[in-house]
Amino acid sequence: MMKKIINITVIVLAVFISFACSSEERGGIPLESTWLWDASLIESEESTEKVRNFLHENNVETVYLQVDRNISYESYRKFIKTIKELGISVHALDGTPTWGPIEHQTFIRWLTGYQQSTEMDGAFDGIHLDIEPYLRDDWEGERNDVIAVYQESILQMLEEAKHLNLSFGADIPFWFDEIEYRNGFGEGKLAHWLIDKVDNITIMAYRTESEGENGIIDIVSQEMEWANEMGKNIIIAVETVPLPEEYITFYGSAKEELEVQLGIVKERYEKDSAFSGFAIHHLFSWMEME
Repeated sequence: MMKKIINITVIVLAVFISFACSSEERGGIPLESTWLWDASLIESEESTEKVRNFLHENNVETVYLQVDRNISYESYRKFIKTIKELGISVHALDGTPTWGPIEHQTFIRWLTGYQQSTEMDGAFDGIHLDIEPYLRDDWEGERNDVIAVYQESILQMLEEAKHLNLSFGADIPFWFDEIEYRNGFGEGKLAHWLIDKVDNITIMAYRTESEGENGIIDIVSQEMEWANEMGKNIIIAVETVPLPEEYITFYGSAKEELEVQLGIVKERYEKDSAFSGFAIHHLFSWMEME
């Protein structure tokens, strides 16, 4: 009888340890951030509750929340306060390919007014820009000038972020490490310049395979090396929205497959001081995954 009890105890312990290790592995993926582009949804209590629950269940630490000037300050305050109660930080998100002085001034005017009229528990914690200048019509023909305008926008926002006491991050495609600039800001690789200037960089490493040539680990390696040297932070982003190129997006895949690939990337980069987790683009397509 005693031997039978001992055997049962061993089996139970083995199952418990296996479950604990599995849970730790699944919960250990540092899903740092996600984009919430459709800010109109924060006006709905039902949507806010769904978002809150999903963020909490999926280990999210930062939300990039689109600034929509048609939505009241009060709606933003209520939503942000609800999310920050979970220990999640919220960054003001904006950006267009043609971002310039007008867009900058409009954004900063709104954000400054919001921050000054809001208590800390409902205020933004950072600024996040998604400009994508390569989508401009003149990117190919006048690239150096376009890059100079882009760099000026980054420096202006950096100063504004310091003035507002906010962190500042930006999205970049993984191939910016191959784009050269030569203008009034000097010369070099655009990704290197950006990593040096901003507080954190989110690399749009939109691939579904973690390993191999042109896999996630491969395409972010140069940026990770530079960030390690500079003592800066890199967040690796993946895509979940439907796109024609299936190798770019996890759309149609199960969440488990997404977690497996991110787990492999984490294992490769978790010892790098620059590695600051992952970002999933974007919130609602991620929520719709099986």
